[in-house]
Amino acid sequence: MSPYLFTLVMEVLNLMIKRKIENDGEFKYHWGCEELKITHLCFADDLILFSNGDAHSVAVLRDALNEFSGASGLIASMDKSQAFYGNVKKSVQNDISTIMPFKVGELPIRYLGVPLLSTRLYAKDCVILVDKVKKRIFDWKNKSLSFAGRMQLVSSVLSSLQVFGLPCSSCQNRWCMTLKDQFIERRDLYNHGLDPNVSVADIILNGEWNLPNEFLLKFDNIFSQKPPLIMQNVNDRVLWLTKKGKKLPFTVKTVWDDICEENEVVKWSKLVWYSQSIPRHSFIVWVAILNKLRTQDKYMAGDTPHILCCPFCKCQKDSHCHLFFECSFPCEV
Repeated sequence: MSPYLFTLVMEVLNLMIKRKIENDGEFKYHWGCEELKITHLCFADDLILFSNGDAHSVAVLRDALNEFSGASGLIASMDKSQAFYGNVKKSVQNDISTIMPFKVGELPIRYLGVPLLSTRLYAKDCVILVDKVKKRIFDWKNKSLSFAGRMQLVSSVLSSLQVFGLPCSSCQNRWCMTLKDQFIERRDLYNHGLDPNVSVADIILNGEWNLPNEFLLKFDNIFSQKPPLIMQNVNDRVLWLTKKGKKLPFTVKTVWDDICEENEVVKWSKLVWYSQSIPRHSFIVWVAILNKLRTQDKYMAGDTPHILCCPFCKCQKDSHCHLFFECSFPCEV
């Protein structure tokens, strides 16, 4: 019953926050949450609040929490609570601290084993997680498992660590509406005094880039190119520049056909992998096709004992060809 009770209680908090924001009229959402009007996320006994970095918006959330505490008796733990700021002046942070007396935290922090970052996830951020997976998988007791058993072990370990899909950062091969969509973070725009919603057309003057020199130098991979031709009253189009230099309408198929390497078709793949296949059998057939089974002929090195012989016919040493096509017993099967 506890998950259902938790959901019911948190719905009360949700309604209280929503009502406070509607009655206030001056609350500002966090810039990344404004479109969906997200103010908070809940999981188990953890609560994450989002707002713009101003004292008034934080005060609205505080009032909602106080009202919720008075109704439910649940109080936030100050020792375990932290505040995270992005592009917020120190004086404003001090004002917010008087409203929400949380200690200031630094990113990344780990939640359910996954680092929470303000930027995309890099390989170095996943080192601890990868090491934890390796430690469980490469235990000496697991070395005797079959291929199918190892696959099941990996799936089990990943599930227990609550590892979910982390998408690779995707790039859009186009000039689009706002400058912040082209590998440039809001922090960079803020530091150089630029509006985060500035468009490409706004920074082009007489066919040349109209930006601070230090900004041009920092992103020379973008601004070393000639500015695009801006056509008035024409909607942006999403195009994909192929390896051969052709501009085609952007579709997933177009991109996949362009970046996918053409290899020889594996004609026997459906013989091994299919919906009703048994993993143990599939792995055996797969390894056999690759001629990688540990048959007796592969151990023929130097002086070989005479006891090496096929366990079925007892006539000769076994091999891939003998086991599957020559031995009388498998042939009858």
